Amino acid sequence: WLRKPVKGGDDVVIMDEAKLAEGKEYFRLGGIAVAENDRIMAYSTDTDGSERFTIRFRDLQTGEDLPDVIPGTSGSFAFTKDSKFLLYTPVNDNWRNEKAMLHRLGTPVTQDKILFQEKDIGFQVSVDLIYGTPGETIADWTESLQTAIDLETDHISAYSLIVEPGTKLHRQISSGEIASPDEDLHAAMYEVAEQMLADAGFSNYEVSNWAKDTSSRSRHNIAYWQSKNWWGYGPGAHSHIAGTRFWNVKHPAAYAERITQGISPALEREIVDLENRNIEKVMLELRLAEGMDLEWLKENGFASAKVVSELIADGLIDGVLAVSGRLVLTAKGRLLADAVIRKVLNF
Repeated sequence: WLRKPVKGGDDVVIMDEAKLAEGKEYFRLGGIAVAENDRIMAYSTDTDGSERFTIRFRDLQTGEDLPDVIPGTSGSFAFTKDSKFLLYTPVNDNWRNEKAMLHRLGTPVTQDKILFQEKDIGFQVSVDLIYGTPGETIADWTESLQTAIDLETDHISAYSLIVEPGTKLHRQISSGEIASPDEDLHAAMYEVAEQMLADAGFSNYEVSNWAKDTSSRSRHNIAYWQSKNWWGYGPGAHSHIAGTRFWNVKHPAAYAERITQGISPALEREIVDLENRNIEKVMLELRLAEGMDLEWLKENGFASAKVVSELIADGLIDGVLAVSGRLVLTAKGRLLADAVIRKVLNF
């Protein structure tokens, strides 16, 4: 990089990339800028291929680098008009720019100020948790929840462990090597989650899902629970379009081969009949915070007056909302959601 004097004279080398790259297996220059005072230059480099750039400053009069070093940035930056400050964006663990920082030349990077913290709804963090794993205690679960909360997440899902047949864990439980999941412990862990997440400002919008606000709710999950259309892509992805479900081949190589040949990667499909669609509707939508329309349930042969009365008496559905025409689970009902759903379906 050369600079040509305005009043004439020889070009001045202000940056020699080849020299900076000497002895390094990898080198990439991210950005370069000269301050308004024409005395300080900032430049950023990545010397390990991590795409995390370190910003350094050079005195253009002496050709020497200044002590200021800012690691872990995107490589982009800009000087302020007075040449005393530099604006830059650090990258987080996912290589995203969530902050805009201000560095004053000649001061430690630990004193840099946050000018902007990204809080856009398109930039949210969700954590999925499973509770009730073998040997896990209430104290362990509490620690996991607190860790998730401390990450300043916008959305948290918490599901109890389900032991699937054919898995190693299933074989270990069947042989007695590991104890079976304790349903009472699972219930206690769910109650801990409800309390801790509510205290942290989360609201439950589905039995196993909590969000900081409505904009943080999972739109895909809601579409799934409400039987709307979605199109999945990638190996093993499932889709639902106009009442037809289909799923892709699971193996990446088989998926890639079909795409390359212009063949649909869909492996199989099924069309769900009305009776089963209605059953699935109840199984999924009754888990939502807004519950279901009681009149629709009765018209389709579900939730008889006797069943509704018993559920209210047992404290499993909200009696006041039931009178107004909505079947909504209470906190106790969410804990026993599967049992409530079976009763509503007359199973």
